[in-house]
Amino acid sequence: MENVEPGVTVTELGHDMRDTTMQTSLARMRTDLRPLTAEDIADTIAFAVSAPAHVNVAELVVVPVQQG
Repeated sequence: MENVEPGVTVTELGHDMRDTTMQTSLARMRTDLRPLTAEDIADTIAFAVSAPAHVNVAELVVVPVQQG
């Protein structure tokens, strides 16, 4: 697998943002949606890498259901 693109996820991202408007927007996304956890991402990667040997999952976009 070459590329994993997670959507709204519970991380430390944004805690050090200086732009309070962006920080508030990010916090609102995390409360309005059910954000992904590290375990969600890990489970999805485990699922993708368990594909048959002749299957190549080159890109994985993982988002909460409400996001897309």
